[in-house]
Amino acid sequence: MLKLPSVYEERLETIKSQVGDSPDQYLSFTAVGDPLADAAIESLAKTPSANFESLLPGFLAQDSAAVKHAPQEWQAYFAQVEARPDWFDPESAHSGCQLYYDNLDLFVPAYFVSTVVTATTSIGKALHASGLAEERNVLSNLRNIIRRVNEIMLPGGLDREGDGWKLLVTERLEQARIRNRLTQTDQWPVERLGIPWSAAHNGLIAAGFSAAAFSWIERLGVSFNDQAKNSLMQIWRYVGYLSGTPEELLFEGDETKTAELFRTALVCEPPPEQDHANVVNSMIRVIPPEVDSDHPLKQKKIAARLYRFFRLFLGGELADRLDFPRQSTTGVIPGLRMKRKLHRLIQPLLPMIARGSNRDLLTLLTAVLDATDDENLE
Repeated sequence: MLKLPSVYEERLETIKSQVGDSPDQYLSFTAVGDPLADAAIESLAKTPSANFESLLPGFLAQDSAAVKHAPQEWQAYFAQVEARPDWFDPESAHSGCQLYYDNLDLFVPAYFVSTVVTATTSIGKALHASGLAEERNVLSNLRNIIRRVNEIMLPGGLDREGDGWKLLVTERLEQARIRNRLTQTDQWPVERLGIPWSAAHNGLIAAGFSAAAFSWIERLGVSFNDQAKNSLMQIWRYVGYLSGTPEELLFEGDETKTAELFRTALVCEPPPEQDHANVVNSMIRVIPPEVDSDHPLKQKKIAARLYRFFRLFLGGELADRLDFPRQSTTGVIPGLRMKRKLHRLIQPLLPMIARGSNRDLLTLLTAVLDATDDENLE
């Protein structure tokens, strides 16, 4: 095991008092980046004739001339992502994709919750240091996450020619570029904080979009059949693999073990600081103006509902650390359950009325984050 970053080392006794010896596997990857993607980016500095903007399109388009003359590190990276592991069966993924699209109003908010929760860890500090959390970029970044998921879940989205596959392998390289820039400057003290967007963090993100998302959805009283759930877990296992997550942190797509990793990782990560509060609050603040840009009072009410919603899922102690307004969360879950059931009942019978009248929080979040144009908010 590489030397443990000091931000984790100094809390090791506290961590183990809460989760025993189970954090060792997660912690061992906090000082590890993404060797293949990192090497591909580092090779650009050693090869003056190579540049990111020309190499990437050539590889994505499978241009043999571009590939032939590319650095060996790029060829190694694409050899890995193009070699589909034996354990992933595209045919068995169909039920997981169908589950996602049949329940967009649950999965999109759940993935927003996951994004916010992971931003309370060192991932949030990396977002802040890289400039990705600037308010002018936040909404487009959140929508890009959902669009990437939508492409992944389309039939053929994870095929070599699929847009989901291309977006994932591109994002992995973009992440390596940011990691390289941060670690080459004084912005990111590696010995203290570990590697930004480390292999451990990739495991945390994969767990957040799979097992943790299921647990949040199930709190709303919704359950899915095991076959469809297992299918979606295997999709996220493959997404994690393509994103550079070590297989040791993917647990063969086992939901219980993946959920345990998520809980353990949140215990391991240091308490949030002001950087994290800035990032998380910016994610929440961008939503109300998109829902009702002309009425500040309505925006204020929507913001209050959002903060109440996230206080429920993050817990009071963490919400206080993030400077959330103090609110009671009593009745949030029953209210969301009731409104969703009502909407599902009305939608087949009176779709136009359901669309115009249903303004519950789950629907608003789905409309904003999955928006391709303004008519989704009508």
